[in-house]
Amino acid sequence: MNNLIKALIKPVRVLIVASVVLSSCESDVWKDHYSYKTDNGESVSTLGATIEELGKNGNLDAQYFAQTLQNTYVYNGKNKTLVTYWDLLTDDQYFTVWLPTNIDETVWKNTYAKRNKSPEENIEVGRDFILNHVARFKHSVGTRTYERVKMMNDKSYTADHEKTFHTVGYNRTNIRCTNGLLHILNGTVPYSPNIYDYLTGNTVYKSANNKEYRYDTLFGKWFASYTVKTIDPNKSVPGEINMETGEKEWLDSVVITSNELMTKYKSFINVEDSSYAVVLPSPQLWSSVFDSVKGYFQYVSGYNIVGNDTIPIISDDDADLQTYWTRVSMLTDAFFNLKIQKNEGRDSVTSTLFKKNDEQDGYPYHIYRNPYGLGGLFHKDLCDDSVICSNGKIYIRNKWPYTDSVFHKTIKLEAESLVYSSEYKKASPKNILYEVNGKKTNVRVMQLEKNGVGYVLDFEIPDNLKGQYKLKLVFFANTGSDNPVTLVHPSVQYVVGDKYETVIDEKIKVGKKKYDKTYEIGSNLQKPDTIVVGPFTLRDCSYKNNSPKAVVKIKSALDNSNYTKYSHEMWLDCIMLEPVFE
Repeated sequence: MNNLIKALIKPVRVLIVASVVLSSCESDVWKDHYSYKTDNGESVSTLGATIEELGKNGNLDAQYFAQTLQNTYVYNGKNKTLVTYWDLLTDDQYFTVWLPTNIDETVWKNTYAKRNKSPEENIEVGRDFILNHVARFKHSVGTRTYERVKMMNDKSYTADHEKTFHTVGYNRTNIRCTNGLLHILNGTVPYSPNIYDYLTGNTVYKSANNKEYRYDTLFGKWFASYTVKTIDPNKSVPGEINMETGEKEWLDSVVITSNELMTKYKSFINVEDSSYAVVLPSPQLWSSVFDSVKGYFQYVSGYNIVGNDTIPIISDDDADLQTYWTRVSMLTDAFFNLKIQKNEGRDSVTSTLFKKNDEQDGYPYHIYRNPYGLGGLFHKDLCDDSVICSNGKIYIRNKWPYTDSVFHKTIKLEAESLVYSSEYKKASPKNILYEVNGKKTNVRVMQLEKNGVGYVLDFEIPDNLKGQYKLKLVFFANTGSDNPVTLVHPSVQYVVGDKYETVIDEKIKVGKKKYDKTYEIGSNLQKPDTIVVGPFTLRDCSYKNNSPKAVVKIKSALDNSNYTKYSHEMWLDCIMLEPVFE
């Protein structure tokens, strides 16, 4: 807002000087410029004069507003100027003013109308009240059905023309003035924080049900801690080097504000001209669900082996990671950018983390059908309260709106890009042309084949959460072989310190002899074969961390008794760990 005020102050100062020069002559040209008649003969004056005249004719709110304009000074940052807001609205710059009504008389007497306001009071009255009703340029009522209007305090409000402005109805509209348009409202436009201000506690603001929700103590202040301000050197004017600190000083600086978490969620909820929907549980529900979700994110730094027991070692850093990723996960699908919803939010909406590739692969992540219908994400029966912000709306619910699958996703790893370590192996990426249902498709696979005794491959699986999974292995049959099928034995292990702990290693028993359970690959040459192993439990979390790790072991089950019957070659397409929810 400071740059805007700078632009306004200069022409007003010129006007003040010009008025002194011309005060003795009051030329006809000057009168014609600031007072003329419309086609029906009605006299037209400046915005300021028009508001003042309404006050003289009995409109008490116009009188209150005019005196507030006259007694409130414009500030450039923390510096007071010689310009009042009255000067702005009697200048020849073009504005639209929404004249507030039902102004609180006590507040007006104690704050708005005071002649000698403190700097803080001047700034607050100007930002939260006066400029909350003033916008640059012409915004007529009736010419459009919907418009986002950027106010002089940088707030962005919705004008549903002929009905409401933000949350307030109209009394009279399109009053022409020499330097703008005037609309008279049926109330006062409430100063609305943007979503970022509200969630981080910068502004305490009541909901539609007149309640205060303190999200700042749950995650807002944590969210704000990732906000940084840096100087844009390309748009700033450099000064001298400070000889004491050795740092460059700036004569005029342009500051860029960024936030790591807003970038992560692709949700710039501090931008005033954005339009977001945010769906959150009530603070009470958030607190109760937090303990449940954090169970997925149990990190360990190592293990102590005591007898037959393995005791996890949890450090302060592990605890910090757990808190961080728990909060991040709980906010996974909280943000919806309504400006990019192609279907106007009626059929379905997608959260800001939606990826088209996920939908094409059959994963319906971050998609919500019929959000405004009965049982939908935004439906009034499920949303107990709401908060209208200057750049969107927050829906508050007392029932958890999401499933754990929005963050606890299937881990899918393409074989050709997997990291593996092996014994007795020969493995390399390969393109195969595979025919499924008469259609030939190129598939990138990992080609595994016998090299001497056989193969044993250990594939590291990153980013698992604590909990139950099923292992899915997708293979293609070796159609180039006379023996198109092969046998494999999969197992899952977990790194425990320097040792491997077997999580699942299926066995079958024939009489008194135990055999590793094996799977036949390639029995159907017209489609991939998928082996499903489990469920099994991974007892700790490795998400975005180097240790511990799950390891999928794939071992050839060929031996001297069967090697002539089966192919020695196997084509692995992908490995998936699919969460199991109770």
